[in-house]
Amino acid sequence: MRIVTWVSRGRKLEEYVYPDSNGAEITALASHNGKLIAFTENSTYLIGDDFMQPQPLSVGIGCTAPKSIQSLRDGSLVWLSSDGVYSLS
Repeated sequence: MRIVTWVSRGRKLEEYVYPDSNGAEITALASHNGKLIAFTENSTYLIGDDFMQPQPLSVGIGCTAPKSIQSLRDGSLVWLSSDGVYSLS
């Protein structure tokens, strides 16, 4: 995880949390079974209640098309990655 803080004249303006330790931008967010899932282009993370300890669900599988994320009737979550469609049960 990486935290970026914007400061101006000694005053903290904003703070951004990047779940990816390399600072990859979040490409999509989704709710799944009461949990927040964050996607970068190449990774998938479970975001905990405190937002400070993201857990990697998959390194190498991300989401390249945020509008592709869908919840199915069986409770699974599907999305488009750079090399195909993936599902999380």
